[in-house]
Amino acid sequence: MTPQAYTRSFSPEGGTLAAAAASMTGAGGEPRSRSRSRSCDRSPPAAPATVRLRITQISGTLLTELDVEELERIDDVKKKLARVAEAPRKYIRLLFGARELQDERTVSEEGLSQEATLVIVRCALEACSLLAVPEDDPLLVPFFINSGADPNETDENGWSALHWASHRGQVATGEALLACEEFEAVNQQDIGRMTALHSFAHHGHVNLCRAIVNRSDFSVLNDRASNGNTALHWAARSSHADVCEAVWHLHRFLDSRGAARPRRLQGRE
Repeated sequence: MTPQAYTRSFSPEGGTLAAAAASMTGAGGEPRSRSRSRSCDRSPPAAPATVRLRITQISGTLLTELDVEELERIDDVKKKLARVAEAPRKYIRLLFGARELQDERTVSEEGLSQEATLVIVRCALEACSLLAVPEDDPLLVPFFINSGADPNETDENGWSALHWASHRGQVATGEALLACEEFEAVNQQDIGRMTALHSFAHHGHVNLCRAIVNRSDFSVLNDRASNGNTALHWAARSSHADVCEAVWHLHRFLDSRGAARPRRLQGRE
């Protein structure tokens, strides 16, 4: 390149610098913004597709319908079905045609798209008893009853399912039993004449104390065990002040000269 040509290529007359400057400015001479970056051209990620599931019984009767995302795991779908199916999810099986869906796979991975009909199967236990509920899951109450368990069964000591729920600290199970129409052993006494209310008070289950008294068929509020103690005595002896207060204010509780109250309760005579 000759010196003249080199000079001309970078001079205003040559136009090279002017053209470069013009490419970096707008029509009004303002610097051209670089806001039109690649990120502006990116579209937001598409939302996961929704799949409508029709859940039917083995008989073909429709149980429910629900919308799920294609990326949801089958185990999460079972969680959503547990209440309407009256069974904990680990006892639920879902069939798509003749194939069982796997818990760890997603709806999409199982080939379910747009709409799909699934058959729900509850895996009933061969032998189940509400006296031996393995965990504090309220759904086990209707599930066991639907599997053939007797809700009013008692053991050799006279304990009902409610006694056992209190003994194990299974408050949710106890509440489910009290809300169950089939459960009628609400006034059951053991061989020591202890009712479920005595047990609730002894173990400090204040919500169960209130729940059992709200049952219209509960009629042993003021009964004494074989040692002469009422539920209030048991609560006081076990230092459960909240239970004491709850039982103290129950409107059906005897209030005549301490007939059913312990002599001392939290400093009161």
